Amino acid sequence: MQKSPLQIARQSYQPKMPVALQGAVRLVEGEKTQSVADQEEIQKLFPNTYGLPIITMEPTTGKNHCDKPFNVGVILSGGQAPGGHNVISGLYDGLKALNPNNKLYGFLGGPSGLIDGKYQELTAAIIDEYRNTGGFDIIGSGRTKLEETWQFDNGIEICKKLVSRSAKNSVSRQLSSSVVTTRTPTLAYLLSTISRNNAASKSSAARRLSTATSRTR
Repeated sequence: MQKSPLQIARQSYQPKMPVALQGAVRLVEGEKTQSVADQEEIQKLFPNTYGLPIITMEPTTGKNHCDKPFNVGVILSGGQAPGGHNVISGLYDGLKALNPNNKLYGFLGGPSGLIDGKYQELTAAIIDEYRNTGGFDIIGSGRTKLEETWQFDNGIEICKKLVSRSAKNSVSRQLSSSVVTTRTPTLAYLLSTISRNNAASKSSAARRLSTATSRTR
């Protein structure tokens, strides 16, 4: 595709970043959170996320780096929004700054990409085509509702099987983290559940939550 001078100039723009994100940052844990009401009931529904502390980021003089490479998955959910592409571009840049061998995977078409196993690795060539452009076109979006037990179980298995092999050391590694831009709490809950180690508790937690899905748009 032939790009206009305006498109070329726009893609070269560097968004301004807050001081806390310019270089190394330190994560500081604050007070634990709680719901304004029905604390015990909500804690039962969200055992892996309820009560987590407030996290703030502060600049440090150190340098961010991780020796062990890891994979991150990203999902866009809901309607179009102008900042979607730069959210993903920022994730990619941050991951590569931490370790050039880190990888970012995009689940295609929103939450359905997670449960159907449709994803692709987001490379520099792909990312650079979408920098500073509006929309969710880079990986698409969707409004799939996560309501059935099989959807939760499928999502968990897909992330467990999403591995990459390094050409240098042939080490397999599972998807380490997931980032989701959504207003659907059940999807965010599923991704937080995936990060737990006990497969049995993941499945049972998903089944409990499947009966209490919140419909949001």
